[in-house]
Amino acid sequence: MSQPQHTLIEDAQGIAFGATMAAFGIVILTCLGLVTGQTAGLAVLWSYMTGFGFGPIFFLLNVPFQILGYRRRGLAFTVKTFISVALLSVMSILMPG
Repeated sequence: MSQPQHTLIEDAQGIAFGATMAAFGIVILTCLGLVTGQTAGLAVLWSYMTGFGFGPIFFLLNVPFQILGYRRRGLAFTVKTFISVALLSVMSILMPG
């Protein structure tokens, strides 16, 4: 039994909401000087050490995972993931501190 597919509108809504909430969380954490885990935490640490913003570092850190995702999961998954990562990166830059 296969799972039902989401529509394009449902995917867009989920990606937009998820990226917005994740960016909001990252902005709050970095304003408080805190760190999270995973690639976001690594990007926060590198942004503290280098002075570069979280967004560009997070985007670059995810490039190898995009390549792996394309190889393992295909183009549709990679495109959605790329949009999610790019949107999170941009929104973390645009949100006020």
